[in-house]
Amino acid sequence: MKKIKKLVSMLLVFAMTFSVAISGKITGITQVSAREALGSNDFLKVNGTQIRKQKGTGDIVYLRGTNAGGWLVQEDWMNPTNASDQKTMMTTLANRFGASKRDELVSTYENNYWTTQDFDNCAEMGMSVIRLPFTYMNLCDDNGNLKSNAFDRLDWFVQNCSQRGMYVILDMHGAFGSQNGMDHSGEINDGKQLYYNQSNKDKTLNLWKKIAEHFKGNPAVAAYDILNEPGIKAAATYSLHWDFYNEIYNTIRSKDSNHIIIMESCWDADNLPRPSQYGWKNVAYEYHYYPWNAQNSSDAQKSYFSGKVSDIANHNYGVPTFVGEFTCFEQEEGWKAAMSTFNGQGWHWTTWSYKVTGNSSWGIYNHNPEKVDIYNDSADTIKNKWSAVGTANGWKNDKIYNLVKPYLSGTVTSTGGSTTDDSDNNSTSGVATLYEHSNYGGWAVSLEEGSYDYKDILAKGIVNDQISSLRVSDGYKVTIYDDEGFKGKSKEFTSDASYVGDEMNDKTSSIKIEKINNQTSTTTSYNTVKLPNGKYSIKSVVNEKYVAAENGGSDPIVANRDNYSGSWETFYIVNNDDGTVSIKADANNKYICAVLDEENQLTPRSDSISTWEKFKIYKINDSEYGIRSAENGKYVKADLDNGGKLIVGSDSIAGAWEAFNIEKVGNTTTNDNVATFYENSNYSGWSVSLPEGTYDYSDIIAKGIKNDAISSLKVSSGYKVTLYDNAGFKGTSKEFTGDASYVGNEINDKTSSIKIEKWDGSSSVTYNTVKLSNGKYSIKSVANEKYVVAENGGSDPIVANRDSYGGSWETFYLINNDDGTVSLKADANNKYVCAVLDEENQLVPRSESVGTWEKFQIYKINDTEYGLKSAENGKYVKADLDNGGKLIAGSDSIAGAWEAFNIEKLGDETSSAKATFYENSNYSGWSVALSEGRYDYGTMISKGIKNDQISSVKVADGYKVTLYNDERFAGSKKTLFTDASGLGDFNDKTSAIVIEKVEKADFNNSNAYITSIANGQVVCAENGGSETIVANRSSCGGAWETFQIVNNDDGTVSLKSIANGKYVCAVIDENNQLLPRSESVGTWEKFIIEKISDGEYALYSLANGKYVQANLNDGGKLFATSETVAGAWEVFDINRN
Repeated sequence: MKKIKKLVSMLLVFAMTFSVAISGKITGITQVSAREALGSNDFLKVNGTQIRKQKGTGDIVYLRGTNAGGWLVQEDWMNPTNASDQKTMMTTLANRFGASKRDELVSTYENNYWTTQDFDNCAEMGMSVIRLPFTYMNLCDDNGNLKSNAFDRLDWFVQNCSQRGMYVILDMHGAFGSQNGMDHSGEINDGKQLYYNQSNKDKTLNLWKKIAEHFKGNPAVAAYDILNEPGIKAAATYSLHWDFYNEIYNTIRSKDSNHIIIMESCWDADNLPRPSQYGWKNVAYEYHYYPWNAQNSSDAQKSYFSGKVSDIANHNYGVPTFVGEFTCFEQEEGWKAAMSTFNGQGWHWTTWSYKVTGNSSWGIYNHNPEKVDIYNDSADTIKNKWSAVGTANGWKNDKIYNLVKPYLSGTVTSTGGSTTDDSDNNSTSGVATLYEHSNYGGWAVSLEEGSYDYKDILAKGIVNDQISSLRVSDGYKVTIYDDEGFKGKSKEFTSDASYVGDEMNDKTSSIKIEKINNQTSTTTSYNTVKLPNGKYSIKSVVNEKYVAAENGGSDPIVANRDNYSGSWETFYIVNNDDGTVSIKADANNKYICAVLDEENQLTPRSDSISTWEKFKIYKINDSEYGIRSAENGKYVKADLDNGGKLIVGSDSIAGAWEAFNIEKVGNTTTNDNVATFYENSNYSGWSVSLPEGTYDYSDIIAKGIKNDAISSLKVSSGYKVTLYDNAGFKGTSKEFTGDASYVGNEINDKTSSIKIEKWDGSSSVTYNTVKLSNGKYSIKSVANEKYVVAENGGSDPIVANRDSYGGSWETFYLINNDDGTVSLKADANNKYVCAVLDEENQLVPRSESVGTWEKFQIYKINDTEYGLKSAENGKYVKADLDNGGKLIAGSDSIAGAWEAFNIEKLGDETSSAKATFYENSNYSGWSVALSEGRYDYGTMISKGIKNDQISSVKVADGYKVTLYNDERFAGSKKTLFTDASGLGDFNDKTSAIVIEKVEKADFNNSNAYITSIANGQVVCAENGGSETIVANRSSCGGAWETFQIVNNDDGTVSLKSIANGKYVCAVIDENNQLLPRSESVGTWEKFIIEKISDGEYALYSLANGKYVQANLNDGGKLFATSETVAGAWEVFDINRN
């Protein structure tokens, strides 16, 4: 959501008036019919400023609907939670109950918040689309690893929308690190943790890659909305954001070339580039319109939206306009003006939002569930509250419902398919019955004679790819197809089948049911055709793969190549005198033989032509052909049960398996190619040959090489190939001067750019050793830009995995030995780093003295980068990114970034550290040590501490740490005098830090009386110590007002009441009240007396890390409840008796 929405929304809740229904229908607009399931003909693409079906060539579609806000991304203003953002909610619940229980609770919320009834509500209104906000946290952990059930929620949502004829826009509302730093992104921070953090950018790109892979080809997904409101802290978008849009665009396009991609503006047309600036195709531009300054005036709102029309028109970007979020608050005429404007301009739109808490105009539906307190509610209480968040417990906002519904009308209808009513899912009437499981189990759907494409079977209640058995009435034939449109692999049935077979089980996407005459053949007759002699490519219709002479013709030919790339996919057609043809493979210049004594496979093995090398070509239609062996009379099929191998084994052209596209090719292959790249190891899979040159990301894609998909290569003599794992010839690289049947783990399936250059045969680059002065150093891997750390204080192998230098664990002493080698000693445990050659060559700081295994040589690569070579095995140290960045002495040369390190000398800054801050609880994760001082947001970031990511702290004796929730030392605070393994409700909230020396007062075990500065009253052990101590006496009258201040060995003090001889306890499990009840001293009885100024002191409870206050709203009773010394309530005068 938007800008200051959170601030005003609460006011709007109370301002909501009773609903007023509107009547009538908007004229001149065709009603939406969204009752039929979406199929392949409903796939959307951009056509100019319009969005059309049939991949941009069919009917115009207007996407109009709402947002599923609050389901996968909670916002406290519109959801029943007091969490400031989604990440706080997730982290807090995990810290309190464990990750498993947290996930169970969140699942309870999500299971109940949106149900099938909500889809029905949207469909009933006539919506054609729902925009679905989600964050990375719904799909991944913080390291970017997909959850095992990552896509379950999204799949369920898309499927339910599809079944009701509605599209879905997948909206990344929260990227890694947050694209805007606002609560609605799932994480409140400074807004810079995505664009200025390469790790978060990489994880976001990878997630979009996975999403595109998953939803590729799904017609129910209207578009990918790549980043919601991406301006930093609600500021405008500009080239910084556009450049990252382009990275996301290219990443998606590497996996999905067809879905629409939506680029968002913050906030107007001027804040987006022209699509041609980046070469964007099939994109739409999105805007969020909130007339904040016109909340109470419909006329002002009309003017506001009129201005938006002019803005879009003046920029004339030539792409569809999508208003992804908007509201008109309580202004009925404003709502009408907005939606009629959008419709009149042909814009697409979704309201914010479908459902919100309270009686609010923000939602079409409202509800008022009990708010969850994530910090204090028990797990059972949270579960009970979140079980009641369903729409069934709420109410329709008649006013907004009746305003929106008439404007949802458009021209959206589901194309094709049956127009009859849906069948009952367990009906058994009809001529054929399809079953979910084998042996006629699971759901059952019966159908009459007819053709049922993808959307038709869904409308009838058949789930895609879930048929396992079927029954067929006499006189009928059922043909099931594994692709929609009656394409792909198919299988015919003229009788019952308790199992459809492995080749079709759970694969059906379209069905034909037709009458048959058992006395006559049903085979279609095709005519032979003569193709001119020449070079051709052959492509299988069933899997849309090119046929290749595998392994240069030494293996059977197979349909397995995604694109035509050269010799292996080139075949000569030679017309024979008897009307047959022979086919010669360009890969080895041999004729293809139907090897009838070896499974009828086709292999290019023959030097001359006989019957086994003769075929006939049959024309199926203008673009498809069948091929028949002259020897056995069988048709060639691409056997998908055998990897696409071509076999002469079919009695007829039964379907797509026996159909091929045969296209003539020009002289596209030349002798200039000097390197060939293969999809799989051992030179298998698709292959592409290239001449000398440099090929960046877009170039390799254009040449037919898939991104991140090279596993082996061949290199001509005299040439060198360098593979890079990033575009722009960056990142990890590896050189090859000869054939490689496997490119190695470090670069396998990672290539995004390539250089091919002449090579004179010289050895690899020679680097000289260099001597660095003795001293303390940090070591940083060039490959992943992570600091090297003595993990777990040196007990584990050292690894490059820290985002910043934090202190001792990332500090190494470099010591020059007499023989020209160096040794490295870890500051974490004061032990020498050893190349453990009998344990995978890993580097571990474990040795008390220096031997050969502890000696290394340092080589200078350039002014900032160095290589490390083990003196024992002569191998270079690498940061093994396939093994979490672990350092291993295992490389034969400095082959690239994996073997390169930045080694920088450190000052003596760690010696003055007075506090150490840790990413995770229990002093784990990254750590940063700081000296005394004030660290505002910018200074804190520069020291390597991430915003809102501190979970535990160690504090030096005699010092105090104050954590602030906001920059400039503002917002809520937490004070620490001692180590804290966890920060409780202050976890992951720090934006500024103060570290200062404190003066602890020493009363040397004397008796004293304590006076509250707030009311001038002396503290008393009320009723002789049986009640909470209270500041309510005008003077010290005796034992009840006297306390002995006892010094403890650890520097703390305890207060012993003279009234009853017991120690004062901060009763944490009740109300944190101070009560003299304890016979002995434990943590709850320990305090620190901090001197504020002469005659003024503060009492700090060690039990909960809170200051003691005299609560004047409760008669002056003393409670340990204050985070800081906020004023007089926390200040006392202490005088010896």
